[in-house]
Amino acid sequence: MDKKTVKNLSFLINKAYLAFFIVLFYCIARWAIGYIAPFLIAMLIAYLLQRPVNFFHRITKGKIARGVIGTVLVLLITGVIITLISILGVQITGKLREFISYLTSRFSELPILINTIKNSLLEFAEKLPESLRGTVTDTVGKISADNIMTTVSQSLTPDNILSALKTPMSSAWSTIKQLPSTIIAVLITIISASFLTADYKIIRDFILLQFSAQKRKNFMRAKHLITYSLSKIVKSYLLIILITTSELALGFGVLKLFGIYSGKYIIPLSLLIAIIDIVPVLGTGTVLIPWTIISFISGNIAMGIGLLVMYAIITVIRQIIEPKLVAGQFDLPAIVTITSMYIGTRILGPIGLFLLPITVIILKLLVDEGIITLFRTTRSVAAQEAKRTGKTTEEVLKEHEQTEEERPNAGQKLAGFISKKVSELRTADKNTGTDDGGSPDDPQADPGDKNE
Repeated sequence: MDKKTVKNLSFLINKAYLAFFIVLFYCIARWAIGYIAPFLIAMLIAYLLQRPVNFFHRITKGKIARGVIGTVLVLLITGVIITLISILGVQITGKLREFISYLTSRFSELPILINTIKNSLLEFAEKLPESLRGTVTDTVGKISADNIMTTVSQSLTPDNILSALKTPMSSAWSTIKQLPSTIIAVLITIISASFLTADYKIIRDFILLQFSAQKRKNFMRAKHLITYSLSKIVKSYLLIILITTSELALGFGVLKLFGIYSGKYIIPLSLLIAIIDIVPVLGTGTVLIPWTIISFISGNIAMGIGLLVMYAIITVIRQIIEPKLVAGQFDLPAIVTITSMYIGTRILGPIGLFLLPITVIILKLLVDEGIITLFRTTRSVAAQEAKRTGKTTEEVLKEHEQTEEERPNAGQKLAGFISKKVSELRTADKNTGTDDGGSPDDPQADPGDKNE
């Protein structure tokens, strides 16, 4: 079998492996995730509890069994989580009631806002050409706060409210019906986590024994790489959320101090905007920019300017701190992240918004380190070159960057092409002049030609 056939066969095998992985991932995420989720969560808990279990097992000099320590820690964590969820639920319910009351009070100010917007549009219409002024003025003049409020009041009838609440109530009822199965799943997770925590080393060694030495090495490398990278990303983005929340809270606090912002819920609002800011497609502008536009239209210029300044400061600081905190953002183009989020949402629902991008990041990490070969990246090629030459991957990448800098760019190539063509034209002109009998000043020209 020649080299070309072997290369083509290897290419087909790799693509078939990629297709198989995609189908397997889709089947697991689509149908099996609900059945294996308790065991996956239990495995994650067992992995995270290994260091605490080892620590307590060591300080007790082995007098207390690992299973007992693991069970106590799992129950302790479960109790803490349930307590936090209960406290958070009570707080959210109370704040939600206050927020609804706040919205109800603001609803009475809606006619004032409508009239303010109407007056702003009429002032703007005065600056338009006469051909458009009449049409815009007539259209805006038909806007009436009383008519809008009447329409809103008519739409808020008991029948319409019940009709609007029909879908959420159906969803709530479906959730209530699933409550017994949810409780069973939680109990299975707690029991499984206790057993897995106690027998973690035995299960890990059994799984590793099923692979060859090289595959075990690759597996441990992949595990270390994934856990280290993802934990670093989570810590970095939690820190970014904390910084953004602090900036927003400080900004709203300053605006409230000067009497510009009169609202409440500064900390919850800042935290909500900071969480939205983490989503690549959205960002703080999703909330602050529309808020700024509404403030300007309603005549609250100071609030609009304050929000605009806050948005500019947060954006600049985010651009500075994110590359430093989120080290090596995997060289993934933004379009890949957005595409994976969209496809994940369409195929897997809300969970796909996070699951598919994380999967793409993990695959990119594994390919970069040469653990799998689904596709080729700059770093994976550099890793292969590093293995061949004995250098580090970073050294190969640095040499590659220097080589790229030495290569001529598009402007230099164009200038060289023009210079080459001009030189060729000059040479052709000289050759043409010689073929036609030489220059008149050529000393070798025939003297008889001059006499003629």
